[in-house]
Amino acid sequence: MSAHPRSTPFRILMCLVLGSIHLLPAQQIPTYTLTGRVLDDSTKLPLENANVFIANSTMGAPTNQQGLFRIRNVPAGTHELIVSIVGYVLHTRFVRITDSTQPSLEIRLKQKVLQLGGVEVVGADPADWRKDLARFSSAFLGEGPNADICTLVNPEILSFSTDLSGTFEARAPEPLRIENNGLGYEVLLRLMTFSIGPRWLTYGWRSFYREIPAQDDDRRLDWQKARLKAYKGSLRHFLASLASGHSEKEGFSIYVVTNPLLSNGRMRMPVSEDEILSPGSVPNEKLLRFQDYLEVEYNNGPGVAWRTPRGNIVGSNSQISWMQLSRDFVTINLMGEYIEPYSLNITGAWSLQRVADALPSDYVPPKNN
Repeated sequence: MSAHPRSTPFRILMCLVLGSIHLLPAQQIPTYTLTGRVLDDSTKLPLENANVFIANSTMGAPTNQQGLFRIRNVPAGTHELIVSIVGYVLHTRFVRITDSTQPSLEIRLKQKVLQLGGVEVVGADPADWRKDLARFSSAFLGEGPNADICTLVNPEILSFSTDLSGTFEARAPEPLRIENNGLGYEVLLRLMTFSIGPRWLTYGWRSFYREIPAQDDDRRLDWQKARLKAYKGSLRHFLASLASGHSEKEGFSIYVVTNPLLSNGRMRMPVSEDEILSPGSVPNEKLLRFQDYLEVEYNNGPGVAWRTPRGNIVGSNSQISWMQLSRDFVTINLMGEYIEPYSLNITGAWSLQRVADALPSDYVPPKNN
């Protein structure tokens, strides 16, 4: 059996889980309208009611009878566009938006091929499936207060398996529907990968958010407070402040550490933003490079108890996280987004923030908070 994810470092894919534009108006990011058309790849006929959206955001639109879509207020930069409709293969592509001359996109979807034949389907034992579901929910949604009131609406589409090495995997052929009553969002989530191995929790998703209508002002205020709390000190908050050059002002201290496994006598060297950042291909993007591990301490939030990569429980008046690159560099932007999938390995306080704490890309925290 694999170790519990809280006792090990883990790798998490947050492809274009966009952060928040906290540094307005000094770092205002221009927005543009993204347009295009969705066609059947074989017949070239337009597809109506295809869902087209920017990954992990509330920015999206269905196609009309002519297969046309229009997504307004998309920030400049690189985004992952998702197109889905029943009966067709999920389409993903990266789009780079730099100005208002962005050309209209043509997207062709391939029909799914139905696999027919003499395949015997053996149903999972209900008791085992429920145990697997509980394990998945704990690791995927998290174990914080938001997770306690976050509901998987259609868990029956999930299937689970454990191989001889003890690696636990979950799969969902259709989008998961999640009601996050902690943050006030309905989420349509496409699970791309999920596995818990001996050392890593690895998962990735693409999701589309809708705000749940607040029944009264008190409920609306509670959600505003919960969203701000989820944002403060998060990975996205750090990357947004780092890209804008305000990480220290936002409460983050940055160090390079050769080995976070050494709990006693370990050396950590403070580094500046200029030492780990270089210009990207567009003005609002930066390239993040560093050796070994980056240790990030957040001093403006409540202290948390977390586990070191060795599994020791540590209490702190600050939140401490570690980051390791899985490639030479990673592209980050002013929205707190990192572009390349599987480019960061995360442990420490950030490893406790799961899907129940995830905010959409176009969430903007209130000013002067």
